[in-house]
Amino acid sequence: MINVLGLPEADAMVSAEAEDCIICLGTDVTFTDLSNEWATSTIWSITPDGSNNWEYTDTSMNNNSDVITVDFKQIQTYFIEWSASNICAEDTWEKEIEVLDGPSID
Repeated sequence: MINVLGLPEADAMVSAEAEDCIICLGTDVTFTDLSNEWATSTIWSITPDGSNNWEYTDTSMNNNSDVITVDFKQIQTYFIEWSASNICAEDTWEKEIEVLDGPSID
């Protein structure tokens, strides 16, 4: 038997708080996998990495979870990649999120 695989297409949705790619410090952002059925392996990548920059809001989440919610801890620009692959190819969805200091009351 021969199985024919289509090419994976990486796609993801970002929660409404970050649709414009700019959020305030302390805002959690949810990313959801929308990749096609041909993706047999998927992985999230967030840079800069390190627990002092960001963390998952739930300890059961990891780089392979279909849905992740992230707490960005530093004022900086983050790069999020969602890679979908199979034995034929790999595709990547990318998003840049800028985290700004929240408003203050003087």
